Amino acid sequence: MWVMGGLITTNDALTGQMFSIDLSTSWNTSSPVYKRLPDGLITRDMASALMADNKNWFILSNSTAYKYNLATSSWSTIKHNSNFWGGSTHAATDPETGEVYVPNGYDSLLTGDTMLSYKPYLNEFYYHDKQPNLEKLLVFSVAWSAGLRSMLLFGGEDSRTGLTNNDLYAYNEASEWRLLSVKGDIPSPRRSSCFVPAYQGTKMVLFGGLNTTLVTLGDIYILDVATLTWSRGPDGGLTVARYESACAVTNDYFISWGGGNDIPANLATTVVYNIKAASWTTNFEGSSVTSPTESLYVPPPLNSGGPGSTRINLPAVIGGSVAAVVVVVVAVALILRKRISAKPSEATPTVVFVTPDPLPQPTPVTYAYPEQPSQTQGQIYYMYHQPPPQLTVDSTPVQSL
Repeated sequence: MWVMGGLITTNDALTGQMFSIDLSTSWNTSSPVYKRLPDGLITRDMASALMADNKNWFILSNSTAYKYNLATSSWSTIKHNSNFWGGSTHAATDPETGEVYVPNGYDSLLTGDTMLSYKPYLNEFYYHDKQPNLEKLLVFSVAWSAGLRSMLLFGGEDSRTGLTNNDLYAYNEASEWRLLSVKGDIPSPRRSSCFVPAYQGTKMVLFGGLNTTLVTLGDIYILDVATLTWSRGPDGGLTVARYESACAVTNDYFISWGGGNDIPANLATTVVYNIKAASWTTNFEGSSVTSPTESLYVPPPLNSGGPGSTRINLPAVIGGSVAAVVVVVVAVALILRKRISAKPSEATPTVVFVTPDPLPQPTPVTYAYPEQPSQTQGQIYYMYHQPPPQLTVDSTPVQSL
């Protein structure tokens, strides 16, 4: 599980600290097996997702899209665009097509807030102008559901009213955005919660966040993807309550670290929930990660018109991402906070956090771009590193990107 960036609670200073937590071995929540990595981006506002090749981490921060290679710990710049926006949003990767989606990731006077997407195999960015009821939504939660072959978006806060919601949207290219009708013990409205897939995308886990009155939540919910039914687990109380934390799922365990709450001392403890036993625990039991080439059963898309099933070969969806190496699971990096210890414990392994040096600008990557713009397709427009000739859609001029 990789974690990067955020704020240090003692002085609210931005940090580029980056480290991993070993999920292949067993540990107690008071002393997870940390490994300090070279500092990453000094930021607290980012949208990120593991890419479908299981080797690279896509991160959008400060109007720049980056790629971080997990094996070599090296950075490269994909593209800078002043209209890119990684704050107050998240990202998700379609493991079949490799496309990375960032809701509200593109903002301009022409489009307002719209979804940004990146196709690695073409090295091209797109913005999508069909995004109903989401333009003014902030700090929602996003994760990819392999079971629905869709990106799911939960909750968030309306920037105009300050009110939160508990709506669940789904998006894929075939059916675009749709509001899902769910049942069961539906989570209360919230923002800034953890939202990750489990059990190869057949379940989704929602944890914590803030409600409309800014109360930090410590509850946890499981969504059964096949029936769109929510079930609620035991509330973890103030000990586990947090928002904007980094989280992952591996095997039967949900793990959350960092974030914010009213008792900063609690944030130094990693939170573990046993999904199968439906109980909070202080002991994490590690094991080898599921093979990334495992064949997954995928239920038919919503509104498919009839029963049926499809068997495809996909990366095993684990913890908001997929298996990256044999003994490590990657988690989507969210905003996090860490309380600095005055002196590391001599009895248990820990990490000594120090003030990081500024991160040099990652080396840009040079790509070959097409000489002429491709045809526009519907309401999705190509974005280029070099401005192409002006595009038109239905004879209406569209600003070149």
